[in-house]
Order: sequence, then C-alpha cells, then structure tokens
Amino acid sequence: MAIKALTIDLYGTLVKSSDDLMRDICQRINASSRVYESTAAKVGKSWLNISVKCSEICYADKFIDEKRLDKVILKKLLDDYQSRLDADSLQKEIYDANIRPFAFDDSALFLNRLPLPCYVLCNGDKENIISAMDYAGLRADGIFCSEDARAYKPNHRIYEYAADALKLHPSQILHIGDSINHDIIPAKKYGFKAAYINRYSRNVSADLNCDLVCSSLTQLRAIITG
Repeated sequence: MAIKALTIDLYGTLVKSSDDLMRDICQRINASSRVYESTAAKVGKSWLNISVKCSEICYADKFIDEKRLDKVILKKLLDDYQSRLDADSLQKEIYDANIRPFAFDDSALFLNRLPLPCYVLCNGDKENIISAMDYAGLRADGIFCSEDARAYKPNHRIYEYAADALKLHPSQILHIGDSINHDIIPAKKYGFKAAYINRYSRNVSADLNCDLVCSSLTQLRAIITG
C-alpha cells in the first residue's frame, strides 16, 4: 500500500535528547552509591532496563503519567544503588530539560511543506510535548503521545492508537525515529513502515527489518519529496 501519513519521534529525532544530563545523573548516582563495584555505566544500563520493564506493564488501566512514572523509575534506581539522592529533584531536572530542547538543524526544514501529513509520535504527556515543540520552534500536523494511547514506547499499543486515530492501515504509515528498540522494532512489529535516522553512524545489523536508513532528516526528505 502507498504511504499516506508520516509519524515521527521527537526526542533524538527532531530535537536533541538530554544525553549529557542523563550521563551526569548516572555519575552522581554512582558517586553516592553504596553498592560494591557500581559504575556510572552500570547505573545507566540499569536505568534503561527499569524504564523498559515499566513501559511494558504501564498501559491501559495500569497507565500512569510521565511525571509519576519518572519518579517510580528513579526511586527504584536509587534504591537499587543505595543512593540518598532525591528522586523528586532529579525528576525536575529531567522535566526542565525536556520542555526546553534544541531542534536539530534539519528538523524545521524537514517538517516544512511535506507532501504527506506528519504527526509527532512519542512518549510523554501532551502538554509537555507541546511546550517542547514550541520552545524548539517546530510544527507538525498533530501529536500522538503516550498520554493519549495510555501506553509507552516500545509498547506497540501507541502505534496501534495512532493508526486507529488516522483511520489508516499500519502499512500506510511511515514511522521515523532514531531508536531501533523504541521506534523501528515496535513500529515494524505492528505493521508500520519504518525509517531509521542514524545521525551518529551507529552500526546497523544486516538483520534489521527497516525500510529506510538515513543519516539525516534532510536525506529522508529528499526521498519522500522525490
């Protein structure tokens, strides 16, 4: 089927993720940890694992908003590493960074006058996503977020919600993202087409079931506009 709509991830794809802040928090947790052989890298891996596990069970009637979910994850992480850092303070740092992101140089141009409607599809509460996009100076045709779908990526239910809202077959939608695990794999699993934005030249497995791999949104736009 022909592509009739685009969905695109926000953090890491249209705007820069707060990676430096996350690494700094991992270092602070490690420095305050009373766990033997703790390292910042191990803290970061644990953080990711806890986040994924929470996203797998936090949907439908078990759904909680992003602010509360972040606190649950951080409290679990701090407990695991026996750190006395305050989860509320860390969550506020992350929140403040997420609503004031910087757009990639090619993001505004990519979204300008596309031949297909393009919707942001990402984790987060809608009010925060709107604030982030306003701050970054970006406009899309709409937003599908975890708050709407009551599910977080990589849970495929957020993709199901978007397809239902657009009244399109999943194969008529191209999802664009920078995360193999949160964007490409779940989007393809639900039947979307997928474009991987590989800005940092990461190694891509030959087994990756992806329709397009591009180094930038500029390259992808050239393909879409033909």
